[in-house]
Amino acid sequence: MAKKETTTASAKAETKKLTVKKEAKRLTSKEPVKRVGTKKVEKIEAKPEPKKVAAKEVKKIAHKAAPKAVKSPAAVKKAYYDAMSLEDCIANMQRMNVQYHYEDYAQLLTDESDVKQLIKNIREGNHLDALELDYEKDGYDQDLVKVTLDKVKKSMDLTAADFRDLRKKIAAAAMFVMQEDAEKNAEEYLHEFHLCERISMLAKRRRIDALEDMDALLGTDIMAFTDHFMKLAYALLPTWKYEDVVFYEDFMYAYLSLFDVLYEEYEQRIQLDCADLYILHGDRGRGNAGYDYLLRENQIKDYIYYRFAHVYEHIDPDMAKAIAQAALGVVDDRYVYYKDIAEIQNR
Repeated sequence: MAKKETTTASAKAETKKLTVKKEAKRLTSKEPVKRVGTKKVEKIEAKPEPKKVAAKEVKKIAHKAAPKAVKSPAAVKKAYYDAMSLEDCIANMQRMNVQYHYEDYAQLLTDESDVKQLIKNIREGNHLDALELDYEKDGYDQDLVKVTLDKVKKSMDLTAADFRDLRKKIAAAAMFVMQEDAEKNAEEYLHEFHLCERISMLAKRRRIDALEDMDALLGTDIMAFTDHFMKLAYALLPTWKYEDVVFYEDFMYAYLSLFDVLYEEYEQRIQLDCADLYILHGDRGRGNAGYDYLLRENQIKDYIYYRFAHVYEHIDPDMAKAIAQAALGVVDDRYVYYKDIAEIQNR
């Protein structure tokens, strides 16, 4: 844990913590966690089919949208496409016999990083080159394929083109070491939270629920990164607000539930960490209840008793000794943490 910081650094760190809450509500629902790997991207609700745009009307709209200083045909056409909504782009693509919805384009952009290749695949796969389309007559032409993909891409948080950058950021985050600067630590927490969020988005987009498949896709070690993020959170949150602990707990259960292997690996740890954090924030009822549950449901009682007693050592030594004394009633020298528990009881 870092020592006390200056008033300015603490204030900035507090701002960073509040930013985490504002920017991360999607994964913090207290509703029962559902398997996110099988969710489908919601379709854009169908709108009434746009009326056929007459050639004169196309020119009128395009010229109005184009910059006054530039009236070249290319600039007019670009301005018209720029002004066209994504929904209308998709509707016009369907008129060109490309029967895709928003999630279809999003899936293509998640699978393929080369937009030029995607354009080629769509044109060839839907035989668009055989259509005699005229922009001024029909209100759209072959260029609408690229326009539609570009608009969908702008609406997405993560595409295949971002994978390399994501891989580098995850690898770099796993190497971060806690510093004396509270602001930098808070920034890193926010950064790593966003990486967790992007991993979640990618898992849902690609319908991935096997950790090894995600590792293979990104060429990185998600479990190692997750371990680092949890250590960082456990080190920082004792000095943050109580609400930050509640937020972190909800978020991590949703995140870990993305992959069975990840949840099985860290289920007990997140329970222990959050129980400790609640106790350190003064909510002994909630923290102790967490430990009581773990002691009832888990066979590794020596480690759990040790954690339970240890969290109280510096805030209530008498409570720590009482827990250690209770532990020695069920733990003997055959257990790994027997010596550590005995030391707490004898202090």
